[in-house]
Amino acid sequence: MTKYEWETELKKNIHRLPSDEINRVLEYYDELFADKIERGYGETEIISQFGNPADVADKIISEYDGETEERKRETVPVYSPSKAREEETRAEKPAEIAAPDSVADKAEAEKEEKPQKEKKTVRKTSGSRLALFVVLNVLTGFALFIAIGSLWIAAGAVIVAGFACIGGGVLEAIFSVISVFRGFAGAGFAQCGVCLAAVGIGVIIVSVSGNILKFMFAVTKKLFTVIRNWIRPAEAVHE
Repeated sequence: MTKYEWETELKKNIHRLPSDEINRVLEYYDELFADKIERGYGETEIISQFGNPADVADKIISEYDGETEERKRETVPVYSPSKAREEETRAEKPAEIAAPDSVADKAEAEKEEKPQKEKKTVRKTSGSRLALFVVLNVLTGFALFIAIGSLWIAAGAVIVAGFACIGGGVLEAIFSVISVFRGFAGAGFAQCGVCLAAVGIGVIIVSVSGNILKFMFAVTKKLFTVIRNWIRPAEAVHE
């Protein structure tokens, strides 16, 4: 049985109560359910702790019928979370939750709950690690950064060469067409074929280089992230 099915069955069995009382009952159980979810209970386990919705409805109606008209306006016929928590500390087994005498019981129980301090992860620069990183780079002549820079320069040169092939091939193709119209048909067509081949090679180079650049960007970003996280280790602090 799901939470929705349990609440639907409970609402059906307490339908003769005033609408405001029904809303209070459903609202309370909804809050209690959310509270137990935050404490690590599963939906099935919580429903088992609540008990059969028909039995719960009988207890609520019996409590409501036994009160005076004055008491009806002051009392919320639901169960007390404080008593439920007392039973849960005795044994982690499904337990029946007793009904409170008034809304004040629920308010007192909520006041007794102490909010847990939330932890927040922050990063602080480690002076010793930063100094060690600088010393290692000085001793190695900044070999790491030089190697990364060299790879980027090489990749950039390949891309430039690819665009140069495309541009040169297009320009030479134009001149080849001009040569055909000037009467040098054989040489012009041959030259045009070579130009088109150069354009094709240039397109292939640019395409492959683009993928290489994406890979290098990802690797470089990952490398600098690892270095940054090592120099600035994460620490958990209370807010």
